[in-house]
Amino acid sequence: MQSNKSRNVRFIFSFIVAVAVSVVIWAIVTPRQSPQTNLATAKKQVVGLQVGEKAPNFTLVAANGHQVHLSDFLGQPVVLLFSATGCSSCETQVSDAQRVYAAQSRTHHAFALLGIDLSDTAANIMNYDPHIQSAYPVSLSQPIHVGTLYQITGIPTSIFIDRTGVIHAVVEGEMGLAALQHDVEQVVA
Repeated sequence: MQSNKSRNVRFIFSFIVAVAVSVVIWAIVTPRQSPQTNLATAKKQVVGLQVGEKAPNFTLVAANGHQVHLSDFLGQPVVLLFSATGCSSCETQVSDAQRVYAAQSRTHHAFALLGIDLSDTAANIMNYDPHIQSAYPVSLSQPIHVGTLYQITGIPTSIFIDRTGVIHAVVEGEMGLAALQHDVEQVVA
């Protein structure tokens, strides 16, 4: 009886030692990441609709069939302007956004201005012509409804995205020219 008991004790002791050695070996072999690295990686991967999150990518299609992705603008600030045909405050917002776009382009602080019409399948991207010092829209179609993707509930809605693709501000409703200029300057800076 005594020998069975000591054999069981040795077996349990050997098993515990083997598990401990395995844990030590695993800890040595497994690469370590600091909590800051894990946090930074997690922040980069968060895609969402809130300020501080990476803006969801989408695709628009030009009349010539060329696809334009939001991710194409990575490295430059972007303003998404959601509006609708027949909305008077939207028309004012679009007009003010074109003025701010043209002014920023003249001072070499350009940003991409994507106008997305929620009442249509069309969207516009602004181009600046330095010869006439004016901005003009280039029409694009929406294979998916970008307003649905961005959960737009009111118009006009402006979303300001910085150079890294992160949402800096979301403003629902008409903005005054000064507020619009301020938010643009925040993402352009």
